[in-house]
Amino acid sequence: VVDDLKLRVEYGWSGNENGANGVYATLTTIPTPFGGGTGFMPDAFPNPDLRWEIDKMLNLGFDLHLLKNRIEVVADYYIKDMSDLLVKNQQSTFLGGATSFDIGSLQWPFTNIGSMKNQGFGLTINTVNLDRKSVNWKTSFNISHDKNEVTALGGAPMANFYANSSFATLTEVGSPAALYTGYIAEGLFQNLEEIKSHAIQTSNAVLTVNPGTGTWVGDIKYRDLNKDGFINDQDRTVIGNPWPKFTLGFNNAVTYKNFDFNVFFYGSFGNDVVNYMRFRNEQTGGTAVYSNLFRSVANFARPNTVDPAATSAILTNPGYSIARIAPGDPNGNNRASQWFIEDGSYLRCRNIALAYNIPESVFNRINFIKGLKIGANVQNAFTITKYKGLDPEVGQNTSLIYGMDSGRYPTTRMYSLNLMANF
Repeated sequence: VVDDLKLRVEYGWSGNENGANGVYATLTTIPTPFGGGTGFMPDAFPNPDLRWEIDKMLNLGFDLHLLKNRIEVVADYYIKDMSDLLVKNQQSTFLGGATSFDIGSLQWPFTNIGSMKNQGFGLTINTVNLDRKSVNWKTSFNISHDKNEVTALGGAPMANFYANSSFATLTEVGSPAALYTGYIAEGLFQNLEEIKSHAIQTSNAVLTVNPGTGTWVGDIKYRDLNKDGFINDQDRTVIGNPWPKFTLGFNNAVTYKNFDFNVFFYGSFGNDVVNYMRFRNEQTGGTAVYSNLFRSVANFARPNTVDPAATSAILTNPGYSIARIAPGDPNGNNRASQWFIEDGSYLRCRNIALAYNIPESVFNRINFIKGLKIGANVQNAFTITKYKGLDPEVGQNTSLIYGMDSGRYPTTRMYSLNLMANF
C-alpha cells in the first residue's frame, strides 16, 4: 500500500529587505522660491543603523506515496520567527515627519522594530483518479493555514490610519498584526429619550440634543465600551481581522482521447475586508442624495422634525442604517465602525482551459509540422462571495494596512484562443 515515505526536518535562517530600499532615501524634486526653479531634497529621514530582517524557520513534514503512486500526500508544519522587522516608525508630526512625502516634511524612515511569529500548516493531496487508455483524470488539492502573532515591539502599540479616515489598524504584542479598529455602531437613535439616556457623542463632551450642533434622531448610536458616559477614542476596539483562517486550491485535469480539459479553483476563507467604498459613499453628510452616493443612501434617516425646540421627535423610517442629513456632522456619524467590515471569503474559478490535439496522422504528408494543438482559455471565470464590493481579493495597502478596499480595479476576466505547433 505504501510505496514511499519520506520524513523531513528543515531549519534555516534568511535575510529580507522587505521593500526598505536601503539606508538612505531617494531624492525628490520640489519647487524652489528662486524663479520657479526645481530643487531636490530627500523624501525620507535616513537610518544608518538599518539592518535586514532575520527569519528563522523550522519545518516538519512528510511526503507519502500510496497505491502505486496514485496518491501523493505532502504535509508541512512550520514555525517562523522574524526579528528586526522593517517598519516605518511613525512619530508625532511636530517632529517633522509624515507617513508620506510632502513639502515641509519627510517620511519616517524604515527601522528595525520588534519581532513576530508565524506558524501554520500546509497539506497537498495529488491523486490519479482514472488512468485508462483513452481517459486520464488527475486531481490536486491543497489547503493551508497561517497564524501570526506580534511577540515584541520597540514601543507602544502601533496605530496606522488609512487615507486620513477614522479607519485604522492596530499592531500590538500578543495579537496578530494589523487588526482593524473602530467603534461599535448599535443602530440609529429612534427618539429624543434614547439620546438623553445614552453616552455623550459630541466632540465638546457636553450633552447637546440639537439637529444643527449636536445629536439628533437619525444619528448613529455608538457603544460606550468603557462606561464613562462619553464616546471618544477610548471606545475604539478591534472590529475585524484581515488574515484568512485558511486558503485552498483545487485543480482537475482530464484527458479524453485528443481532448484536454483543466479547471482550477482558488479560495480564501475567514478574513475580513473594509469596504471603504461603502464607507465613503454611504455618508450622507450635509447633501445626501445630491452627492452622487450609493443607491442605499436613498433610505437615509428621516426625523419627523428638525426643530431644536421640539420636546418630542421620532424616526419616520426605522429599519435602515443610513444616518440623517447633518451638515457639519456634529454627532460624528463618519466614525469607522463594524458596519463597513465585511466577510472577505471567496472561491474563484481562476482558470478553465479546453484544448484539442489534432491527430498526427493529419500531418503525415506535411514534413515541417509534427503536431498542432488548438485551445481556448478563460481566466477568472467567476467568483462566489458574499462581499458587496467589486472584488474581495484586496491584498496589502501599506506595510501594516491590509484589506482596505477603496475601489481597486477588480480582477479582470480574460478570454483567449491559442494555437501551438510542434515543428
